[in-house]
Amino acid sequence: MNDDATSARLTNIERKIDKITEILVSLAKLEESLQAQSNRQDLVDQRLNDQSRRLERLERAEAARSAVLMRLERLGWVLFTALMGLAAYWLRSLGA
Repeated sequence: MNDDATSARLTNIERKIDKITEILVSLAKLEESLQAQSNRQDLVDQRLNDQSRRLERLERAEAARSAVLMRLERLGWVLFTALMGLAAYWLRSLGA
């Protein structure tokens, strides 16, 4: 009887050890999955930061171009107005 009880207890302990082993394997897989997810999230964050920096550079470049174009447009209107004034002066001097 004592051997049967010992054998049953050992079998029970072996089952519990097997369950613990399965749980540890599951935890290891879960940890690996979480680490992979964390790595992917870090990559996404890095790409987002890179895109933000690129967008900021593009915005600064566009603002500089916009300022230059605004000055060129003003110069164009000044030249256009001067040419219209000169044309009016010539037309008046021809008609006088």
